[in-house]
Amino acid sequence: MSSTEAEIIAASACALEVVHTRSLLQELGLAQNVTPLYVDNSGAVELSRDRKSCHRSRHVDRRYFKVRELSALGEIYVHHIDTADNPADLLTKPLDIDTCRKHRNTLLRRASAKIEIKF
Repeated sequence: MSSTEAEIIAASACALEVVHTRSLLQELGLAQNVTPLYVDNSGAVELSRDRKSCHRSRHVDRRYFKVRELSALGEIYVHHIDTADNPADLLTKPLDIDTCRKHRNTLLRRASAKIEIKF
């Protein structure tokens, strides 16, 4: 499986979770704007925006292009994020300690906090 295929599958699964959460928040009376979905694979970002098929993406099962539909409906907007700035890598890859701390601080919103969590 190509990395682009894996990323479009993950993006579609995430987009479905986002839409479900958005509907719950909407039921609670919280207005929802377009939700950004960050993907670090430029091929997957292009596939999520482009409605036409090409020979390199024909092997990807159609059900994994739900992200395209949700993007067209204005529920989500797929953005590219550089791999170096992707905090999700903290949960999916082995990282050096500086990168690990950077992503941890981003996820915990402690970038400017004086409290340091040791690990």
